[in-house]
Amino acid sequence: MTDTQIWNQFKSGDPAAFEKIYRTYFKQLYQYGKKFSMDDTLVEDALQDLFIELWNKRSGLSNTDSIIKYLMVATRRKIIRMVRDRNKLVKSDEIKESDFHVSLSIESSIIRKEKSDAQKKKFKTLFDELTEKQKEILYLRYYADLNFQEIAEIMDINYQSVRNLSSRTLKLIRNRFLFFIFLLSYL
Repeated sequence: MTDTQIWNQFKSGDPAAFEKIYRTYFKQLYQYGKKFSMDDTLVEDALQDLFIELWNKRSGLSNTDSIIKYLMVATRRKIIRMVRDRNKLVKSDEIKESDFHVSLSIESSIIRKEKSDAQKKKFKTLFDELTEKQKEILYLRYYADLNFQEIAEIMDINYQSVRNLSSRTLKLIRNRFLFFIFLLSYL
């Protein structure tokens, strides 16, 4: 069954379709939400609120051909809004991509075939130097397995900007990482 069919069944009030959406995507949305807030309770609350709102407003929701993309956009907005609401002292423009936290799971998926601890440490150092937006793009591209158009829609930025930033980021990582390997080979 396609995402469009499941979504339409959900919108028409089918509880089985809603349960399928919840069970299929909750864990992935939770992991994505943890990139914006390390507060487990906040992320869980945001997702629970999101799914309640989805059910209550289902008939008025827009159509989608990608449920995960729709839910990631909603999750991102919901968590950023909740973080802003909980932290009244922070100016609203201070909570953007700067609150995107990425663990080494992305790095391990990118370099899973690499066996050297020294190479992994160097990659972590390189990864830590990336901007939060670069980290989020890598996460969405290689961990969530989304295409550039979906990433652009989720992050609410231009498609070409996503492609350019992704390309520059990978080129930077590749060049620095290859230089490091080159240096190791001569030691």
